[in-house]
Amino acid sequence: MPFATEVSLANVSSREVTFTALGDHELDGYNVPSNSTGMVHSEQMCELGGEIEWDAPPDMVPSLINGTQWKLSGAVVLSRRPATRGEPTYKMALLGDLEPGAKVDVSLVSYDKQRLADYRAANPRTAKSANGELSLAHLLALAEDIESLEPGDVRLVAWHDGRLDGIRVQPSSSQSRAATLAVAHLVHASRTTPQRDVNLRPQRPEDDLFFEAAEPASAP
Repeated sequence: MPFATEVSLANVSSREVTFTALGDHELDGYNVPSNSTGMVHSEQMCELGGEIEWDAPPDMVPSLINGTQWKLSGAVVLSRRPATRGEPTYKMALLGDLEPGAKVDVSLVSYDKQRLADYRAANPRTAKSANGELSLAHLLALAEDIESLEPGDVRLVAWHDGRLDGIRVQPSSSQSRAATLAVAHLVHASRTTPQRDVNLRPQRPEDDLFFEAAEPASAP
């Protein structure tokens, strides 16, 4: 089934479909005419066969393990450190392809936007697409937006050449291309300790155990 190479969201319309959850989940009634493009948004849990592990002992080079069953291509690690005088806040590491079970040392260097752009442009799957080419460039631009990282965040961005198991489209198409973007939050930024609203009285005495003591609010 051929699909349009350019998609416009200006004329998107809704339609009624049927979702059946008896054994295998099934979405029926969504038809895509020839030489057109249809869009379906779904969320599901996928079996990856293992975990992506991040190990960063103090004063040692951190390491990354691809414990999944999937090859992760074009892997990049991005991080943001709390601002320190004389040391760049943003870091990155270009890791290349990670085979299933691979373990690599991650040597973080100063973030270089142009170097990252050249790294992505070297592969057709991640470069800005020519007419009719499948590309993850727009999704990568969102996932690799360095300004979206909070101090302390460490993020892995990679892609898999193909689709993950679990979704079946019928009738099947003889012309099918797929690529999967992988984003893993290896370390989350530390959060501040929650403070109890001084204007609210706890319902139970033990509730105070979850909050730091706060000074009473002064009268206006």
